[in-house]
Amino acid sequence: MVIGNRPGVSQVAGNRLAGARRKLKKLLATVGQVRVREGDSGPTASADTARVSVVVPVFNAMPELARLLTSLADQDLEPALFEVIAVDDGSTDSGRSLLDRFAEEYPNWRVIHQRNSGWPGSPRNVGIEAGASEYVFFCDADDRLGNEALRRMVDFADRHQSDVLAPRMIGVGRSV
Repeated sequence: MVIGNRPGVSQVAGNRLAGARRKLKKLLATVGQVRVREGDSGPTASADTARVSVVVPVFNAMPELARLLTSLADQDLEPALFEVIAVDDGSTDSGRSLLDRFAEEYPNWRVIHQRNSGWPGSPRNVGIEAGASEYVFFCDADDRLGNEALRRMVDFADRHQSDVLAPRMIGVGRSV
């Protein structure tokens, strides 16, 4: 909560906690102690500069997944300012190889393959743990983002010192 021009106690504490978490991850990475899971492509090239980590839980999501990945690749936010962390929850379709191809092509992308957990919370938690940025954005494999979506969300969050954003959703072919 912001009172006047001053952030509330919970906002300041949240911002400090996020900053401390980033510093700890960077420190652990420098001494080589960050856990890298089997099937993890490793930290992204933008891990030190990313403002937002886009976490995408994936399970047998083709062909919708291809549209999401293309919309993320087309973002107008500088690639050094965001990282995409796709957590494949044991997919058996062609989505696994598509994720790997995108991670090879885009240095700010990371893919973590894990055994199927049976619920979307597990890959989301793995993605949060793997992220190194100030903000986290969740999107599902059947979502698509406008080209300016990430830039606008980061700008808005910075401008309003927001801890949580609920971006506008538009249903395409369905109501939301």
